[in-house]
Amino acid sequence: MPRKARKTASGEGLKPWQGILLAMRTCKAPFGAAELAAAAGLSPGPRSTAEAIASAWLGKMVRWGYAVRVAREAGRRGRARTLYEVTRWGRKYAPGGLE
Repeated sequence: MPRKARKTASGEGLKPWQGILLAMRTCKAPFGAAELAAAAGLSPGPRSTAEAIASAWLGKMVRWGYAVRVAREAGRRGRARTLYEVTRWGRKYAPGGLE
């Protein structure tokens, strides 16, 4: 069963991953999952935080070639935090023919 498309301000529908890609473009590089969660307006799920959801999307975007891991830095509570940048393909792709 396909997921419902998210509505944009102009009323055109976007798939969830396309909305994430557009939000990634607004983040200042390099960015982490916390910045993406804030830019995309992600809300926490019943078992996960907004940052964990953004991290999962970033993993998919790396696999699909829209983002690249550039560095790791110290994060909260001693855990490493991965930083990302949008690739040329991620900047070029026009989700939903909006650009």
